[in-house]
Amino acid sequence: MEYFSSVDLLSDLELLRKNEGATASRMAIAGAVSMALGDPDEDAQIKVERLISAIQSLDRNQAEVLMFAFGLSPETAGAKNLKARREIYGARVQRGIDTVAAREKPALEQLRIQLLTGWYPASPIPGRVPELHNSVINEYVSVTTIVADGRWMESRHQYRMLALFDKADYYAISTSYPMQTTSYNGWRSEQWQTEGGFQLRFFPPEPMRRGNFYDLQFKLEAPPGDPDDLGAVQVISEESLAFHERTLQSKFEVVFVGRKPELVFRYRGLTSTERPGRPRSDNIIDFEERTSVVAQFHDLYGGLFAGLAWKW
Repeated sequence: MEYFSSVDLLSDLELLRKNEGATASRMAIAGAVSMALGDPDEDAQIKVERLISAIQSLDRNQAEVLMFAFGLSPETAGAKNLKARREIYGARVQRGIDTVAAREKPALEQLRIQLLTGWYPASPIPGRVPELHNSVINEYVSVTTIVADGRWMESRHQYRMLALFDKADYYAISTSYPMQTTSYNGWRSEQWQTEGGFQLRFFPPEPMRRGNFYDLQFKLEAPPGDPDDLGAVQVISEESLAFHERTLQSKFEVVFVGRKPELVFRYRGLTSTERPGRPRSDNIIDFEERTSVVAQFHDLYGGLFAGLAWKW
């Protein structure tokens, strides 16, 4: 498994509860959980300890029910299946196993968020993920840009996101120039001028709710008027985003109409001043006779840039 989605992560957490539970020997069957807990070559027992850390960072009642479910509580020693562990926990809290199973569901949802954000003491994510400006995890981000004879014409964006907090009012991105924005699926947009640029705010039909997925799609075009008067760059050589929110998967596509660049390369993990870096043998994209170029990335965060750049 090269990358995982948040849906994969929840499914693998549910899988890891079964049979003997979350043991080092079973970590390999839950690929998304294993990836969320560290690098592929890291020791599986270390990942089990990180899972315990993530569980214990939850609300006390949620942590307790999951420690039993995953077989990580001393009281479940010798219990070889999930039903047996639920019976042990049910006897402890004087509830039936159906009630215990119902309590596990919201606890697993919260555990998924902890693993995605790194909000727990033993997290493998460097510095955790503090840059959650919009209170979401991006499941998928796609940007398709049209460039005609070197000039930017439009960009089409799609964000599939998991809300981390209740009642998040809007999702925001920053741009250097004013944009004409068209949003879809009931979302509306506002444009605010800021120091050094503009902020685009996208409001969902209803305030976002924790644990729900949302699909934001919009198109950006140059506003009416002379591009020179608007301060736009005559010939562009890059399409990129700064990933403040952790993003599990992303795709950049650039479609060249008319004039084509001599060279296109991809990059990731660069600051604003470092980007776009330099073309190298391992990041140049061979697009031959094609008119479009695609680059895909996985697990982006930290406010660093990723995208495509080219030379005319």
